[in-house]
Amino acid sequence: MIADVQNLEGIKDSVQHAVDEARRNGEEIESIVQNWLNKVDNTVSDAKKLINTEGHAKAQCSMGHVPNLFTRHQSQ
Repeated sequence: MIADVQNLEGIKDSVQHAVDEARRNGEEIESIVQNWLNKVDNTVSDAKKLINTEGHAKAQCSMGHVPNLFTRHQSQ
């Protein structure tokens, strides 16, 4: 999923550069293009939140399964 988000960000950056250049040249940008750019921003933001939430949940879950080696050593 991380690679997909990075790929989408790269495509969005390319489109944004083309839009910026077109604006500098006085061209009108189709509303569908601007809508797509906005949707990509929202999608990337949501995906990053999900990735961070999943990573945090996995870290907490795995922490519960790590044996306490210090306690085991003391009892022997």
